[in-house]
Amino acid sequence: ASKAAAAAAAAAAAAPLATAMQLQPGTMPPPAMQPGLASALPQFQAPAITEPSFEQLRLQQEAYQFWVQQQLNAQMALFESAGWQQAELQRVAANAQAPTSDQARTAAPKKPSTQARLPGDWTCHSCGDHQFARNRTCRSCGSMRPPDSY
Repeated sequence: ASKAAAAAAAAAAAAPLATAMQLQPGTMPPPAMQPGLASALPQFQAPAITEPSFEQLRLQQEAYQFWVQQQLNAQMALFESAGWQQAELQRVAANAQAPTSDQARTAAPKKPSTQARLPGDWTCHSCGDHQFARNRTCRSCGSMRPPDSY
């Protein structure tokens, strides 16, 4: 009878603890804390998850479309400025390749090359520089290789 009384007393002592903690089946009890410490800690409450409204979805879609349009505009501006720069570089290169008559008259004659001439090498008709067979333009003045030197 004393064993039954002890078991009943233990069950009666555990019942208020279980109801005080309001444990759900399959959950673990919190770690033991000092009395009064639990009330001093801030209570965390997860925000409620709600479905976005139709108006919120519409605003998000408009913002996304605006962002995409801005990205496309920026890329187009880069593309157009790169095309302009490419055309400008080609114009400058064309001007640099064709020496003016003043430059042609004042250019000092080149010294003959000491490099051995191999088959296919050519001499620039504008500046007289020795060019290797692999060069299609003169390394010094940029003149094109004459067609008869291939």
